Amino acid sequence: MANCFSQNEDKVFRLGISIDNDSFASVVNDKYYTAGTNIFVNYHSKNSNENLRITKGFNVFQKIFNPAWVKSENIEYHNRPYAGLLAVEHEVNRFYSSGLIWKIQYQMGFIGPNSFAKEFQEWMHTNFNFGKVYGWESQIQNAFVVQYNTTFVKPITSISGNQYDFHWKSLAEVGTAFNSINTGLLFRFSFNKNLVKLFQSNFFPSLVNQKEFYFYLNPEVNIQLYDATIQGNIFRDNSPLIYGIVPFRFRLHAGLNYDVQNLHLRYGFHYTTNEVSKSTATGYYYGTVSLAYDFK
Repeated sequence: MANCFSQNEDKVFRLGISIDNDSFASVVNDKYYTAGTNIFVNYHSKNSNENLRITKGFNVFQKIFNPAWVKSENIEYHNRPYAGLLAVEHEVNRFYSSGLIWKIQYQMGFIGPNSFAKEFQEWMHTNFNFGKVYGWESQIQNAFVVQYNTTFVKPITSISGNQYDFHWKSLAEVGTAFNSINTGLLFRFSFNKNLVKLFQSNFFPSLVNQKEFYFYLNPEVNIQLYDATIQGNIFRDNSPLIYGIVPFRFRLHAGLNYDVQNLHLRYGFHYTTNEVSKSTATGYYYGTVSLAYDFK
């Protein structure tokens, strides 16, 4: 197989922003995971060689969670707790010439008022005339977040072709905010003549300068063991409102990725079945828009 990494290749520093919002998928769907912002940088590792490409990165992200009804302070109308998450992340991505990809994420931050989710959402709704939000007083209380997440992706070469490919993708989350196992099939179809192999693609930040335009589909099973944005502090919680979780869920991720020269554009659609037990909560969906640029 061709070398995964060339020592003579230009080193790249990538800067980007990714925004999640339910309005990117529907103008009527506005509930549960409602908004998120992620600012990220990626760069080459000096430990790469001809058969192993290593990239690293840092992220600062915020996530905002709401009940379906945000016009009442009465928690009896809240079918999911208000919650915010603010964290920093260091990631390490390993791309092997065999096609295997291994991603590790280390995260630290806060769930609760220290996430400033209430202040950010109220600022957004005031300045963009989205209407006043009521009920943040009952949000999940402060909890310190420490997370270790790891993702493995393995190619399924027996059913892959020039314009399409299949991979098996699995994610495990361990920490004080989320504990879960996720596994499913990743399918890609290229609108160009040939699909760039995933370990040389920018689906994950390989930082290889490739021209790509493809559609992806990633259905997966999610086994959720703990979710602090619903259940509160994993050790001791004093939140006004918490719920139990639905442990077995189905998730679907789909989207378009476009890469040309130094510019990287993304649109993603995400759906998950109901996460909250003994509640009127249902499944939900949201969209992601991402923009990144490579500096050499």
